[in-house]
Amino acid sequence: MERRFYRSQEGKLIGGVCAGLGKYLRIDPWLVRVGFLLLILANGLGGVLYLLLWLFVPTQEMVGRPQGEVLRHNTDEMRAQARTLVQKARGTLHGRWLEDVQRSKYGLFIGGILILLGLAFLLRNFGLFWWLVKLWPLLLIALGIFLLIGSLRRRN
Repeated sequence: MERRFYRSQEGKLIGGVCAGLGKYLRIDPWLVRVGFLLLILANGLGGVLYLLLWLFVPTQEMVGRPQGEVLRHNTDEMRAQARTLVQKARGTLHGRWLEDVQRSKYGLFIGGILILLGLAFLLRNFGLFWWLVKLWPLLLIALGIFLLIGSLRRRN
């Protein structure tokens, strides 16, 4: 029996590309996902490659159909999946998670840290704050120690 590469609907997270590649290569799909993630982080190529495979590789049901039909089916699927992901992201950002952070005692702290980080990166882009690059690891260590001490005091 001839092995065929197709996007798998079984075990898919987004488009079934990694699940299909995992089946085809006979490896765990999570290894394929990690590979794509590393390519995305390295140079962005992983995202482009994933989208191209999602666009051109058929699902198991579409194997053997004309490429034009496969492209139409895949673009419709991509559009539907994009809508679903956007709705989930909106629900997460506008839902309970954001409200919980805003209400928690750390909401003010997290907001302040984000503002400071944004300001530091902005000033660094303008060439001001060059010393931040050298002190950045020390600031992270100090923040970590501060959070650990605070957590330990609350437990005792």
